[in-house]
Amino acid sequence: TGSEFLLGAAALLEGRNLAALECFERFLRETPPGDRLFRTASYLGGMITYNRGEFQRASEFFTAAFKHSPETDRDWQSMIYVGELAYFMRKPQDEIERIFRTVEDALRRTEDTARLNALRATLYLKWGNCCVGAFLPPAKANPMVNNQAAIRHFKKARSFCPAHAPADSLLP
Repeated sequence: TGSEFLLGAAALLEGRNLAALECFERFLRETPPGDRLFRTASYLGGMITYNRGEFQRASEFFTAAFKHSPETDRDWQSMIYVGELAYFMRKPQDEIERIFRTVEDALRRTEDTARLNALRATLYLKWGNCCVGAFLPPAKANPMVNNQAAIRHFKKARSFCPAHAPADSLLP
């Protein structure tokens, strides 16, 4: 089963995303969730399907990556993607907000590190993007459009980036 993960990683590095996805899916079917590579295979499967616009599948992969991350090192990056994907799938606003707030609360309770600051910046950037109406075709209206909320989230994201500009600036 470990060979499927290695074949998937090799295919991914060669740009053969569908072949990589097939290998990761086989690996995940044949491997117990406690395996040290299970989380990584789930995350990579999420990235491939996210980039292919397969939002439901991507959400399932990222949810698995989070679920199988250790309590001491939660995969909050995956949960940030789950929140963004819920927005892409036009889930109810309260569900999307709940996902982002769960991540926000967890990161707030965690020790400050450069890695966590990058996660915080990512969280607020993606959350802000959900409040801007121009990221998906208007075929389905964005119920979360709120430019003031978007600006607040973008400024929070900026505050967790290295100090190249004042914290209230949106410019690098």
